[in-house]
Amino acid sequence: MRAALVSVAVVAGFAILAAAVQQLGVDRDASGERDLRSMIRGVRLTFLAVAAFAAAAGWALAHPLPIVVALIVAGVDVIETSFLLLVVSVRGR
Repeated sequence: MRAALVSVAVVAGFAILAAAVQQLGVDRDASGERDLRSMIRGVRLTFLAVAAFAAAAGWALAHPLPIVVALIVAGVDVIETSFLLLVVSVRGR
């Protein structure tokens, strides 16, 4: 069971990391400026990938601390980047 959980977390981590690289690789929008929203989403996905890898390490080591760290990283990241996206959308108006 642990091996399955580790495998799922690692595969999910790499999939999220690939999506993050794609989001961060978006160069410029139509006006020639950096798309701040896609950069924030890319950073969000990067931290979620880190959380997935931390959870995988917790299951591989059979220790709860990395899993708790993964939950904290994911929770703080979602709250922080949601706030940043809100600020960017209000500022853009």
